[in-house]
Amino acid sequence: MKKIFTLLAFVGLSVASYAQLNGSGYYRAMNANTERYIYVIDDKGFISLQANAADTKAIQLRKGKEHVFDNPSSVLYGLSKGGNLWDLQAQGSGVYGIIGLDVTVKSFASDGGNPYEVSGTTNGQTVYLVDKEQEMYEEYGKLDTGGSSYKRWMITPMDQTENYLGITPNVQANDKYYSSYYVSFPFSFHSEGMKAYYVTKVDTKNNVVVVKEVEGIVQKSMPVIVECSTAAAETNKLALQDYTKHDAAPADNLLGGVYFSLHNHMYNDRPCGYTEYDPNTMRILSSVDGKLAYVNAAENKDLLNYQAKTVVYDEKAGQKLVPKYLLKANQSYLKVAEGTADVLYVLTEAEYAEKYPPVPETVPGDVTGDGTVDIQDCSSVLNIFLNGSGSADTKAADLNNDGVVDIQDVSIVLNAFLSSK
Repeated sequence: MKKIFTLLAFVGLSVASYAQLNGSGYYRAMNANTERYIYVIDDKGFISLQANAADTKAIQLRKGKEHVFDNPSSVLYGLSKGGNLWDLQAQGSGVYGIIGLDVTVKSFASDGGNPYEVSGTTNGQTVYLVDKEQEMYEEYGKLDTGGSSYKRWMITPMDQTENYLGITPNVQANDKYYSSYYVSFPFSFHSEGMKAYYVTKVDTKNNVVVVKEVEGIVQKSMPVIVECSTAAAETNKLALQDYTKHDAAPADNLLGGVYFSLHNHMYNDRPCGYTEYDPNTMRILSSVDGKLAYVNAAENKDLLNYQAKTVVYDEKAGQKLVPKYLLKANQSYLKVAEGTADVLYVLTEAEYAEKYPPVPETVPGDVTGDGTVDIQDCSSVLNIFLNGSGSADTKAADLNNDGVVDIQDVSIVLNAFLSSK
């Protein structure tokens, strides 16, 4: 039996909610005493009973229902394993896959529903998940594995009314609202007027990117641009889909994404869950002159999560604090090659085809541009060589690009004509 219970807390809460409904699904969890909700903000926590050590900073407890509606880290997916055993999936992590353990959920309600106690047991030792913060008025609590009476949890299934997940857009452009979005679960749209796009092409010659609309369900762990209905999350509701399916994200998506932007979580040499912004290889969704664009965020504190004291680990110095610009949590971004322009305007496939129509493939010797090398091409080059006139212009007839139309160009077009027969 493994010693480490990674994200045990995270698992237990989600699990509790599903036990209430006797089936797998999406839920939110709140401590029954403190009314603080659970947020999964990292994937580096662990619990070791043998070593009497725990790192539960991956789980944030926060009071106030108003904070959960547009926060993907508050969404938990519980997978029933039969009886009182559950596994949890969220933010790209699965508890059983990490620690090899399920958790047990026990109901104290007469109807077998809320509230619940959540526990994990190994080698005869059992721990309960609790909110350790005793002061009820505090906004933030601390998840712990004992030493408190606050070990009962209320679980609420996700819906489209009182417990929905919506999107608060972060970009306004083209008289519309957009969000650069990245979550682990698949979804479609409950609210009308919403669309999802992903980037299929970066045209460095014209400094534009081409986006394609997602048809149907946005697949698991698929970074996208979401076009929203309005600026309010309550009008941009998602319809969460089966977490065990929908994992066929398109291979031509040039966007990347991050789940976490945690700057101060460190236990010994365990790294934080964050991604540092790289101005050479990343561009962030924004608005330029009222148009949707990907930009070099550089040191833009609106587009990035700037932390003056980010915790890092150095083998010699140990933990230390350094300033960093981080990608925001649940943010998608564009991956680019070094040397890419700072601003790349966003075009749909139709807009790109209209503005930058494809150049027909040239055939060597086809100076008339009709797609074939025929006697007319030979005649045109010969006339220009002999008389300085013909149906082909001088530049097109200069087949070897030496600046003049001479006998060598005539020879090239004749050979091309004969080889095509």
